[in-house]
Amino acid sequence: MAAGQYNFAIEQGSTLIKQFTYKDSNGTVVNLNGYTASMQIRSDINSETKIADFNSSILNGGLSIIPTSGSAISGTIQLNIHAESSSLYTFETAVYDIEIKSGDIVTRLLQGRIKLSKEVTR
Repeated sequence: MAAGQYNFAIEQGSTLIKQFTYKDSNGTVVNLNGYTASMQIRSDINSETKIADFNSSILNGGLSIIPTSGSAISGTIQLNIHAESSSLYTFETAVYDIEIKSGDIVTRLLQGRIKLSKEVTR
């Protein structure tokens, strides 16, 4: 399965909480128990420098695998970027992807562009 495409914005200086629910081709939530999730933001696909690095296997790593709303299945990945972190971002646009891993199997779920909406009040 090819990674989904999703673009979004980060408001500089604001807390961002965004949830991504993994569903199969039938629309059924996929159980992510036993998986880890990771996400990186880079200025472009070829950049060696990471703007941000999130990982569900690290306490307060910015990503969590949580139960999907209205379900007992843990099929949602939640991204948390604190205001203190987003206030340090200076990019105009960037790219990201989200991968999940179970054992030796890695699946890229989502990819896209991020636009930074610059703050005025600081």
